Amino acid sequence: MERIHRGPDNEGVRRLLFDDLEVIPATRRERAKVVSQQPRRDVVRLMHSFANSAFRRPVEDEVLKPYVALALASLDNGDDFVAAMRAGYRDLLCSPRFLYFHEQPGNLDNYAVASRLSYLLWNRMPDKTLFDLARSAHGQVPGQSHSVPFVGAEQRWQQQPFLYRERCDDSG
Repeated sequence: MERIHRGPDNEGVRRLLFDDLEVIPATRRERAKVVSQQPRRDVVRLMHSFANSAFRRPVEDEVLKPYVALALASLDNGDDFVAAMRAGYRDLLCSPRFLYFHEQPGNLDNYAVASRLSYLLWNRMPDKTLFDLARSAHGQVPGQSHSVPFVGAEQRWQQQPFLYRERCDDSG
């Protein structure tokens, strides 16, 4: 069967969702389990990492607080670690900050420019390279009041063509 998404494989998804925690795969009788020595601390850490990626920018603790509270409440109610994380992740993915570009009027910050550039060129969220460039403010355009993380975009454009590229390259 052909994969239809350009994302990571199953192991890559496990790493994105549960980082370095041990994942015990599901069997026919039992669901997958995650081994955590400090579940409350791991919930906060994993939710923070996931939110930074989902919201396409570093997330302040105050913004993250309701999502973490939901996951911790799920743990407190007796749900296992995976169910608690699923509740927190689900709530975060329903947020307008995930579904829409959440930007303030005026000059765009590096993360907003990285997101716009990535969605324009590749129709997907910024990858690690663009996030790192946005964080470090490299690739500053002279005469602009903000920096633009565009370094390496042309090489990535050649390596990761997408459906709309044919329309852009079509001269006739």
